[in-house]
Amino acid sequence: PSGSSASPLSPESVELERSLYLNLAQGYLKSGDAARALRACQVVLHEYRDDAKARYRAAEACLALGRLEEARASLEGLMREEQ
Repeated sequence: PSGSSASPLSPESVELERSLYLNLAQGYLKSGDAARALRACQVVLHEYRDDAKARYRAAEACLALGRLEEARASLEGLMREEQ
């Protein structure tokens, strides 16, 4: 992981926390709460800058919020990772 801060949690707990935030983002997207979905993605991206799911879901949330440039930037980041 690209996380830079040392966590007092075990690696398993850190991964569980990441997964929970990603699932939370998906749930918020499905319920139409794009702002909360974006915030959940930002929590993951703070520690894992290159997390593909977080970037994709953040882009979805930004599109729903009309923040097109932010959505584009997230998707471009994904495309760079795939190359």
